Amino acid sequence: MSATTTRAPALVSIDQVADMLAERADSLARELLPLGSRQGRNWVDASTRKGGLGDSLMVEISGHHRGRWKHFGGGEGGDMIDLVAFVRFGGDKRAALAWAKDYLDIARADPERLAAARQQAERRREEAQAADARDAAAASARAKALWLRGVPIEGTPAEAYLRTRGIDIRALTQPPSALRFLAECHCSEAGLAMPALVASVNDAGTGAFLTAHRTWIAPRAGTWSSPLAAHERGQWGKAALQHPKKAYSSYAGGIIPLSRGASGRRWREARGDETVALAEGIETALSVAVLMPEWRVAATVALSNMAALVVPPSWRRIVVCADRDPPDSQAAQLLPKVLRHLAQSGAEVLVIEPDAGFKDWNDQLVAELAQNSVQQVPA
Repeated sequence: MSATTTRAPALVSIDQVADMLAERADSLARELLPLGSRQGRNWVDASTRKGGLGDSLMVEISGHHRGRWKHFGGGEGGDMIDLVAFVRFGGDKRAALAWAKDYLDIARADPERLAAARQQAERRREEAQAADARDAAAASARAKALWLRGVPIEGTPAEAYLRTRGIDIRALTQPPSALRFLAECHCSEAGLAMPALVASVNDAGTGAFLTAHRTWIAPRAGTWSSPLAAHERGQWGKAALQHPKKAYSSYAGGIIPLSRGASGRRWREARGDETVALAEGIETALSVAVLMPEWRVAATVALSNMAALVVPPSWRRIVVCADRDPPDSQAAQLLPKVLRHLAQSGAEVLVIEPDAGFKDWNDQLVAELAQNSVQQVPA
């Protein structure tokens, strides 16, 4: 009677499986998205035919970043295992991993061939990480050059734009040095250069420059014939774009410092007895700064980014100035996670919302200014 041996299943991590799939990104993207087409180094499915996504999914199939993908309709993205889960298994990553191991024939693969494949995938991952670091450094340098081309916003259309939102930057302890005005800032959506409010996004922990955030602005309707007159009358608003606000590159872990509060100390010199207020957008955060001038205030660009902040030790009391979002909204569901993350730093964390009837703090500021104006009118 002869003995039989059973080969132990190969031990391959999920990251290694994803890297091995990425080596086959070209053929796999075509298999998963047969209605797509190649566009440069990407495989793009924007088909409206039966089975097509219609609102565009893009997979990088060559270069250091091959295997990464983004669905522009829903915001999903990730590695090739995430893509398999998205396209074939309704987001079930465990089922996608099992499918991927079968697709790669991992359980039956020759140990030497599998080891070579894993080494190749690891090398590609290291190359991709190095390329990412180079790309991020280059993008940050370009973003800083863009920001430095701007001028302080006092007396510019950027200040006029904020004034239309009820924000008087001259009422703050100091005008926000993170904000600049750029008369000609290229906008890819419009295909031309437009005036923009440009903000410096800095690492919350170190203060290092990360990227620039742009808000494109334009004279309000009826004032295009005379931009100068529009500026003098303060008639500036957000540009009529689908995306009038955009970060130049990654802002993960970054803040836009806007108000130093009552102390006036630099952000890196903040002390534990100061309140640090965080809000999403620039206008919302500046509104909080106007309403609560004693607080140190920063914008985080997005609520999700608050969960990426490395909280400095000097931030001992944090107030999250949230929007009044519907209870079933994605933002409302994300807020508890954000609060838990900030609290892990050991800081006291509070959350406040604008009064009922107001969507955000800028809405409330504008309403309060209007009410005060009515009350000051002589009888």
